[in-house]
Amino acid sequence: MSAERARVLPVGDAALTVELGRTLEPALNVRVRALDEAVRARPFPGLLESVPAYASLLVVYDPARISFAGARAALDDMLDLRAAAPRPGSRHIVPVRYGGRDGPDLPEVARTCGLSERDVIKRHAAAEYTALFVGFLPGFAYLGTVAFELQTARRAAPRPRVPAGSVALAGRLTGVYPFASPGGWNLIGRTERVLFDPFADAPALIQAGDRVRFLASDLAVDADMPRTQPFPASVPRIEVVDGGLLTTVQDGGRRGHRRLGVPWCGFLDPEAARAANRAVGNAEDAALLEGTGMGPTLRFLTTTRFALAGADLGAILERADLGPWPVPLGRAVVARTGNVLTMRERRAGLRAYVAFAGGITVPDVLGSRATDLVAGFGGYDGRALAAGDHLSLGRAAAGAEVPDLTLASPSSPLWWCVSWPGRRTTCSRTRRAHGSRARPTRWIPCPIASAAASPVPPSRIARRARS
Repeated sequence: MSAERARVLPVGDAALTVELGRTLEPALNVRVRALDEAVRARPFPGLLESVPAYASLLVVYDPARISFAGARAALDDMLDLRAAAPRPGSRHIVPVRYGGRDGPDLPEVARTCGLSERDVIKRHAAAEYTALFVGFLPGFAYLGTVAFELQTARRAAPRPRVPAGSVALAGRLTGVYPFASPGGWNLIGRTERVLFDPFADAPALIQAGDRVRFLASDLAVDADMPRTQPFPASVPRIEVVDGGLLTTVQDGGRRGHRRLGVPWCGFLDPEAARAANRAVGNAEDAALLEGTGMGPTLRFLTTTRFALAGADLGAILERADLGPWPVPLGRAVVARTGNVLTMRERRAGLRAYVAFAGGITVPDVLGSRATDLVAGFGGYDGRALAAGDHLSLGRAAAGAEVPDLTLASPSSPLWWCVSWPGRRTTCSRTRRAHGSRARPTRWIPCPIASAAASPVPPSRIARRARS
């Protein structure tokens, strides 16, 4: 494999792409898959994943462990070696019910190609196709190349929804939509084969390098395909009164599966999400709620510690005993049974995060609890939250107790404590020490000071803590 003809280009600060060409040629794709196998067989330090495409290979790495120059040097060494042919992939037979309601574009494809519908079916099913790569959707394999006489352009107007299992043609390629999704290819049939099962040991039926043949069949195709699993038994802690504009369960993301067409998903504002998790003592990438534009309305079914971060959506904690209380951003708050969290208006930002002590417990799918809305898995049944949903939480971390800020009046000043390594926490108001564990230097709201007197400036607190 010659390095002279390959271009190695940066893709952001944590990935690069190796371009071996710019055309859709089966021989070129063989070289890409051979390089992919070489990279995976001899991973360099910091390699996270490699993702083959038509004529290029995306290589994702950890910039904290290796630089772009270091990753490029490692790949140059592989490009200089004579690459072995990639291993032959698996063979698959995919039964297809052609035409009719399952293949509404078959008549138009036949007219465009100057063939009868029967001839289109016969020629499409006669060839063996190679999966050049997987992308667009989880499990969507780009199969090529189709016979010259069957090559047709994409539809001028894409469909907003293509049924799962639809078999389609576009240009020199054919493929099967694994999930219901928008799409602009020409639909000529449909199959019942499940192309992607996120709960299986091997989620994608077809992977890069596999070979596929289609078989004409008269078997009826079911309208829907299952793609979720029931939630494990757990105790509901939070009821969704209103799901808001778009509220999903997200976490740090689903990594390492992009070669199967699975996106990372996860937080869209990682800094804000991690700040919310830290405020309640969770791991930074724990599952929480991500609300967009107009947040959710939540009723607490038991005493729960939570925190908000990110966009200011005018959050209010409705309390039957003490009335409405504006929830500050970035601070842990205790909600009691029956309290309702509402978000009344968007004041700043777009995405708000609600973290709960212990994190949200939903099934782990491919190493993550993040929601993939397009493919419909992960998070809460693969969808946005809706009224009537219930959330369960994990066990809060030991020693993560924080003050209950809801006891203070929103108009009263907060008293602050300063915590120093090796010393007990000292309150600026009462001068009393409290807390049982030394923590790094930081400011925390005081859980015992009276809010009636005027607060002490942080500089005086610092001097007092040193004395």
